[in-house]
Amino acid sequence: MGVALDDAPVQSWLIRPHAALGPIPWSAKAQSVHGIAAAMLEAEGAPAEVVCAALNSLLEGRAVFSDNPAFDAAWLGPVFRAAGVAPGFALSPAALAWEAFDCASDLTLLWEEASQRVPQAHRAGPDAERLCTVWRLAQARSAVRQSAQARP
Repeated sequence: MGVALDDAPVQSWLIRPHAALGPIPWSAKAQSVHGIAAAMLEAEGAPAEVVCAALNSLLEGRAVFSDNPAFDAAWLGPVFRAAGVAPGFALSPAALAWEAFDCASDLTLLWEEASQRVPQAHRAGPDAERLCTVWRLAQARSAVRQSAQARP
């Protein structure tokens, strides 16, 4: 699980398997893609209660964007159920953020630039950081456009 905030360092957690989470679908392919072995989740993962408390503390009252909210919700739901708490935030599609900056036509370029700055890692922390980098780039591009339009 990873979170990148505009005003704080990236945070990420491995989540320790929990009986309430059900079987973890961790195939050899998933292990290869993410570089995380099932044994590593067991040994280094944080309990669901710790991760959920941290997420609620970090995200409560914030707009939370995801490039794939349905997929992320499918992971978050069982983790929060295992922790016995409700999420204190809701996921929104990142497309809503892009609309605010009127940058839909620039998204491919913004993603390319963000991917150069934060290479593909298929890990939650870098993936969240890349999404936040697109946000920052879109915000900067919007500010430049507004400044240019304000000039006589």
